[in-house]
Amino acid sequence: MKRLAIVLAVLVLAACQRSADEPAPVAEALEVRVQAHYLERIMLPPGSWLQAELFDEQADELVAAQRIDEAVSPPFDVQITVAAGNWQPEGEYRLYLTLNLPDGRPRFSAELPVSADQPDLGEVRLVAVDLHEAGRESLRWVGYRCGEVPVDFLALDDGAILVLPWADIELEQVVAASGARYAGGDVEFWTRGQDEARLTLDDEQAQACHRSEGLSPWTRARQNGVHFRATGNEPGWLVEVGGGGEPSVSLSLDYGSRMLDFDEASWDQDRMNLTADSPGNHLEIALTETECVDSMVGWTFPLRVEMRLNDMSLQACGRFLEDMPEE
Repeated sequence: MKRLAIVLAVLVLAACQRSADEPAPVAEALEVRVQAHYLERIMLPPGSWLQAELFDEQADELVAAQRIDEAVSPPFDVQITVAAGNWQPEGEYRLYLTLNLPDGRPRFSAELPVSADQPDLGEVRLVAVDLHEAGRESLRWVGYRCGEVPVDFLALDDGAILVLPWADIELEQVVAASGARYAGGDVEFWTRGQDEARLTLDDEQAQACHRSEGLSPWTRARQNGVHFRATGNEPGWLVEVGGGGEPSVSLSLDYGSRMLDFDEASWDQDRMNLTADSPGNHLEIALTETECVDSMVGWTFPLRVEMRLNDMSLQACGRFLEDMPEE
């Protein structure tokens, strides 16, 4: 009898060991379904298309997407399959629906939360996008703050211009689940609504952007007629040079506590050396075309700047500000 009890105990322990060694169950594929429609009694032109994208709200990443071509009249049956392992049962997800015209302009849109325990969303109404208002907004410069980077954005008919402290970048509009998404080279800028956006630079992690009260100093300087701008550190200083054959120069020294203005400066033929004089002051600025890293923020500018004011020498990084479209 005692021997039988020992055998049973061994069998129970072996069964428990097998259970402990078994891998945890893997979540099955998730099927997100919704039927989208709009109330307006219109048909969209041939070539219109519906874009559906499911985002992981916590990771701010695209999980899965579906495109429905020739989406000219409702209803539109959306079914997105998320592969096993690409979603978490406790995750937070949001579905973005955008019904686009053939030229890529959004005509209707909607967004709604998605939970793993209720992926069948039933019916959803697509809300009309005001094309006139969207067009009017696209002519306006908008300032954002993306982490530590001030960014100014101007939407155009077929793309956008992004002003960063170190460069102006032209972007093309690309397909987006919601808002407007622009890309060019290693830069991507994605607006969501009027106050939020996302900036990705050189394959780095995307940064959340929030609308600023105003535009960056670089865009404001350009709007005020400045053609060249440079900033230096320790102590903080900056120089702004206007346009024309004999440009004015504004110099801010010692973190703005000392200001100097020069009315008539002169560039050399290649615009790489500038000289200016005012009562009691002689200014020389020499530019070198080489990468210049701002030691305070790590931004890389296209020009190294060496300035000599009387017997004082300072270094900075800067760039020329080219003409931009007006609002």
